[in-house]
Amino acid sequence: MKLPAEQQVVLEEQLRAQNTELVWLTLWDDCDQDGDVVMVESDAFRQRVPIVHAPRRIAIPRPKSGVVKLTGVHDGGGGITIAVATVTGKVAMPVMVPGQVLGIPVR
Repeated sequence: MKLPAEQQVVLEEQLRAQNTELVWLTLWDDCDQDGDVVMVESDAFRQRVPIVHAPRRIAIPRPKSGVVKLTGVHDGGGGITIAVATVTGKVAMPVMVPGQVLGIPVR
């Protein structure tokens, strides 16, 4: 999670105390890097993620439902083009539009 180091330590301690597991998602733009943005949601956790060519790995709390939501926030042109991978491999993703919500199963 993109937090200052001291906040990261506190959050990790809180998650351990609550017995919350983290899952990892890797996100990147598989077409033109044009300013696309998505919101990653897992229960009460939300993080806005700009999508660039370089794969970006993020940790999020494991959702109770087993499904992480991705919501299209901003289309830089030509649709929100995003590639996603979990620990089980790459997830096929359609081109998204702002406001569109997709579920990504995680283990």
